[in-house]
Amino acid sequence: MLKWRINDGKILAHHRRNGFSVEYSGHKQKVNCLGCIGGLMVCGSRDRTARIWTLSSNCPGGTVPMNDKVWSVAISPTQRCELLCCLGSEFQRDAGVLDIVYESPFQQLTCGYDTYIRSWDLRLSPRKCVIEWEEPHDSALYCIQTDGNHMIASGSSYYGVLRMWDK
Repeated sequence: MLKWRINDGKILAHHRRNGFSVEYSGHKQKVNCLGCIGGLMVCGSRDRTARIWTLSSNCPGGTVPMNDKVWSVAISPTQRCELLCCLGSEFQRDAGVLDIVYESPFQQLTCGYDTYIRSWDLRLSPRKCVIEWEEPHDSALYCIQTDGNHMIASGSSYYGVLRMWDK
């Protein structure tokens, strides 16, 4: 089980099996998000960086500078520890991606403040999304999940509405 501290930019990992805790420090501001698969952990912060860690070491394995606060991270199923590309290029300021979900190693869904769910396919182009759906009530989308086939569920800030989208 992983827990992170709210204000000091440190992550406290507590391992239930053996009962010990490890502290990972490296961010200068609050940690906003965390993703973990196997022995790999990625976290994003208000300090405009994403950091990559192996759980066997408390030193960051890499730091990815970003142009904005990092609100969401997702680890590719291929678990490669390198920046492959940046999705999109022509978005309005403060469009803010708030959630990312992988459907396959090459396909992901994103959602955010700008009220859109976008589907990306890295095999086609990382600069332009394949398809997008717009929230009809002009409300920020905070989270998404998918069954990987036909449905997407999104949570919005508009009265806590949960929408089901048919791809």
